[in-house]
Amino acid sequence: MSLSLSASSPMGTAVKLLAAFFFLFGLAGTGAPGTNGLTAEFLLIPSTLDTHTGAGLAALAGVVLGAACFLGIYRRAFLGQAHNGAITDDVDLWTRELWVVAVPGILVLAGGFYPESVLELTRTASEDRGRTLTA
Repeated sequence: MSLSLSASSPMGTAVKLLAAFFFLFGLAGTGAPGTNGLTAEFLLIPSTLDTHTGAGLAALAGVVLGAACFLGIYRRAFLGQAHNGAITDDVDLWTRELWVVAVPGILVLAGGFYPESVLELTRTASEDRGRTLTA
C-alpha cells in the first residue's frame, strides 16, 4: 500500500462518508459560508483591510490560494472511479469513526449557521483586549 496520492486515488466512490467529511472540514478551513470559518474570515479580513490594506490583500490572496489548493487536492483524492483494488474493497467509516467526525462536523455547521452563540462566549474577553490595545 502506498501513501502517495496518485497511487491511491481517486477513492470517493469507495469511501463516500470520509469524502463528505473531508469536504466539510476543508470548506470550513477555507471559510466557506455555512461553516464556522466564515465567521473568523468576516471578523479578520475587513478589519485588516481597514487598518493595513496590504496585509488585508495578502490575507485575501491567501484565502483564495488555500481554497484552490484544497479543491485541487480534493478532486485528485476523491473524485472519479477508484483504480486501486485495495481502495475499492475498503470500508467506509466505522460507527465509532463516524461519531468522531460527526460531532466536530455538527459543531462546524452550528458555528456557521449560529455564529452569535460562539461570539457571545468570547465577547467580554475581546472587548477587554480591544480596550487594552487602544489605551
